[in-house]
Amino acid sequence: MEIAIAGYEIVLTVTTRDAFPQDWASTQNNLGSAYLYRIKGEKAQNLELAIIAFQNAISGVVVLSL
Repeated sequence: MEIAIAGYEIVLTVTTRDAFPQDWASTQNNLGSAYLYRIKGEKAQNLELAIIAFQNAISGVVVLSL
């Protein structure tokens, strides 16, 4: 999961919400899943990071539907 998380975070530096909202939301969703299933680190912190990423993904979807 560490490689996936690093990869998604790198992608998010290039794929911005304004320029690529659908790709950005999808990447945020994938990042959330990676944190959700992450074994390394504190479980509570991983869940908090997953929730943040999922909330970001949902906000991106709302922007798309307007």
